[in-house]
Amino acid sequence: MPVVPVNKAGALVYYEDSGVPNSSGDYLTLVIVHGFMFHGYGFLKMFPYAASHNLRLVALNLRDYPGSTPYTDSELELLCDTNPTNQEIAVRLQGLEIATFLRHFILANDIPRIRELSESKKSGGVAVMSWSLGNVWAVSMFGNLEFLDAETKYILQQTLRTWVIYDPPHYSFGLPWPKSLYYPLLDETMPPHLRPAAFTRWVSAFWSPLEKPSDDLDVLAARVVLYDVTNDSAFQPTSDVLSADELALMSAPDIVLRSGRAIFTIEEKVWWNNAQRALCDSGPSFRHVNALILWCDMGPAPCPLAVKSIMDRIEKASVGGSAARNVTLHKIERANHFMPVAPVNNTGAVIHYEDSGAPEGSTDYLTLVIIHGFIFHGGGFAPLLPHAAAHNLRIVALNLRDYPGSTPYTPFELDRLCSEDVKNQEIAFREQGLEIATFLKHFIASEHIPPVKETVSGKTGGIAVMSWSLGNVWAISMLAHTSQLDDETRSILLPALRTWILYDPPHYAAGIPLPEEIYFPVRDESLTPEQRGLAFRRWVSAFWSPVAEPTEDADILGSRVILYDVTNDPALRPTTDCVSPEELDALSSPDVMLRSGRCLYTTQDKVWWDNAEKALCDIDGAFSHVNALLIWCEMGPGPCPLGTKNFMDRVQKASAEGRAARHMKVVKMNGANHFIHWHQPEEFIRVLTKHL
Repeated sequence: MPVVPVNKAGALVYYEDSGVPNSSGDYLTLVIVHGFMFHGYGFLKMFPYAASHNLRLVALNLRDYPGSTPYTDSELELLCDTNPTNQEIAVRLQGLEIATFLRHFILANDIPRIRELSESKKSGGVAVMSWSLGNVWAVSMFGNLEFLDAETKYILQQTLRTWVIYDPPHYSFGLPWPKSLYYPLLDETMPPHLRPAAFTRWVSAFWSPLEKPSDDLDVLAARVVLYDVTNDSAFQPTSDVLSADELALMSAPDIVLRSGRAIFTIEEKVWWNNAQRALCDSGPSFRHVNALILWCDMGPAPCPLAVKSIMDRIEKASVGGSAARNVTLHKIERANHFMPVAPVNNTGAVIHYEDSGAPEGSTDYLTLVIIHGFIFHGGGFAPLLPHAAAHNLRIVALNLRDYPGSTPYTPFELDRLCSEDVKNQEIAFREQGLEIATFLKHFIASEHIPPVKETVSGKTGGIAVMSWSLGNVWAISMLAHTSQLDDETRSILLPALRTWILYDPPHYAAGIPLPEEIYFPVRDESLTPEQRGLAFRRWVSAFWSPVAEPTEDADILGSRVILYDVTNDPALRPTTDCVSPEELDALSSPDVMLRSGRCLYTTQDKVWWDNAEKALCDIDGAFSHVNALLIWCEMGPGPCPLGTKNFMDRVQKASAEGRAARHMKVVKMNGANHFIHWHQPEEFIRVLTKHL
């Protein structure tokens, strides 16, 4: 069992280590300090992704948690002492034990020292990520680094690079808990032994989202647990989704009866002073260590409260000329305190996703991975999730890069996406497609997705990728470049990838121009970029005059009308007219038009055309077993029957010419607009499962 001594009395801290990534000599080591009750085991899902990002992950179990040395009676007495001076000593000692762990681990494992590769890029070194109430120990370390012995200080100065403050609560930074806000661990009406279970659900819930960190008590008090008011399975508290066995493995609720009680008796001034030294009056020896604050917009109230306080204190200290630490703030959208993400490239970019979970008791379920379209992200597929288990499905809805919860594109990536050079465009979208493959690899491996099996009644298990609307661009880019997958990704995807569903694909995905006769708000020069994003939402979600068959006839497509505008029939209202502004904001990001969205519409048709040819008409032999199912909606906007017709004709022509065309079935959804999955989720799933 891996342990490290952290004090002169021989106390040990247990840890899990992902190991050196692929014999690298310049990897970054991320040491994770867990929160209250939930210990290091909860971070093990990250480990399979470490090597591909040149990371070494080390997840600690703090003292008094499984595998680590319990506190002695004298240590507990010091922690629980009512004398603030003794509390300061106790907390400082615990913080410096983290520093001692780092010293031992760095020396024993010959961790690469920090190297400056450029003005903005480094390699090697150590980053410390403290999550939730684990920030009290990280704050206690960073607030007392000047107390380190000379050897430890010298070693950490060469390696300590970044402090990641992940969704910190109010306690960590010395804030009082407002009595107007509920906190189960302080609920005197509840016996102490019942508080851990209440805390577990409370802390892992999806709360009403916040636009920004806030100390407005009325705003914080008005937030609700979304699952309790919506019954939307996408918003189930993490603790409700986990099995009893999983919950037992990752948490230690009995900590409340031991050292856990001490944390809540320590005077706020102790935490406040530590935070002041750690952030606002950082000593000269470690001022180079930057801080990154990650906060989740659907986390519990203590976290946005703390983040607001931290940012205000940093700003005040900077204005006042204090030695404030350099701090960057990053909001993770549609994320609770336990957000699910998967890394998708070597720079640490992640993709957020919602997962319905494996159907209870099933070992042969089909996993449906959904790639959303333009502006409307994975939140729009939430109505499908409650119907998954009944059809032996597991549904996973992604949020692509630049959408809530997922990593924005870097300036370099945006420059290449928006480049006028065709070669740069080809490279950019190839990489975006391969990021989807990387997501699939990680999800299949970490979730132990059942492989495809042939049975008497058909296939079971495996993965189906459904790309909707403009999301087909990403699926096409992935399938067009399967020959460039690394061996590991290929070996994982081959036995799992079963079907590709092209759901109402537009002309862009096919690489063909849109006739001028068809109105398209995104190219309406009379609108500002922001207005185009808003206009697009109603246009794309309208019920248009139905077409009997997919067509490329510009006169037919250009003469279609929005049925609600001429009939006033409430059954034909555009989807965006049927939802509240709050719901619309929760499932769409019109501001993407101001960022990466603008790049999609400047990409040359040739890039999309060539990708579509490789994905459908001249397919890679290794994935030729992946069949295609094209679903088109007769009342969708003009670009979709246009794109569908083009795909059908090209596959038919390629087959007639003897080329390696993908087998493709075409299914028409009668009476359906582009959002049939929202209006009739169960019927949509029924159609899917019938044809898969």
